This record gives sequence, structure tokens and C-alpha cells, in this order.
Amino acid sequence: MPDFRIISESFKELSQLEEIFREIAQKTNNLIGKDIDEYGTSFNIINPSTGFDISFSIYTKEEFIDTFKFHDNLYGNIVQINWSSKMSHEDIDNFMMPLIKELREYLPDVLVESSDDFITLDEFIKREEEE
Repeated sequence: MPDFRIISESFKELSQLEEIFREIAQKTNNLIGKDIDEYGTSFNIINPSTGFDISFSIYTKEEFIDTFKFHDNLYGNIVQINWSSKMSHEDIDNFMMPLIKELREYLPDVLVESSDDFITLDEFIKREEEE
């Protein structure tokens, strides 16, 4: 499963996304960290049992607008999701996919940029569970 981007028809404010990630971490009994550096803001949800984390890098409003123009004024990037390539299949199934499913509950209108196509989070989850 490669890293992927979450896209939307509308920009999501940093404060809204931070609240969502904090609630998801709490609901799934995971830890959360926030990093701010020259590249922007990211949140890491960490599995306290294994130490593996998933990073959610937040796009700024300017980056959203740039990607919105690139996608024919239909969608803009709001979050880049990354994780370790060393994460086991068990951690993907028991840690990462539950986080993605929770994200779907908070952001039901977003899509996943998959290669040259856009799919819903439901379609993304179904495809990943079949693999």
C-alpha cells in the first residue's frame, strides 16, 4: 500500500483537521504528536504497542489552491498520508486501516488520489481489504 493523498472539493482548516486527528487518536487508543517545521504541519498517530506511526501532512491553503488548479478546479489536496514501509501486515490491518475507517467518519466527502483516478475512502478501504 503506497502513501496517498486525501483530496476535497473544499479546503479544510488546520484547526478542523487537528481536532479530527486528536479525536481519532483518542478513540483508537493511540498517541498523537504534532510537528511544525519549514515544510508545514503534520500530525503523527502512534501505535503505543509497536511504535509505528502514520503521518498526516497538512496542505496549506496556498498548496490546496495550487493543486485545485492542477485538478481542473475540481479537487485540491488537503492531507498527505505516509507510514513506514517496514510496517507489518498485522499493523496495517489492526492499526492503520482502523484509523482510515475513522477518518471516513469525520470526512465522508473526501476522496483518495489513486494513480490517475479519484476514489472514495470506502472504495479505497474495500480495495485494500481485498489485497
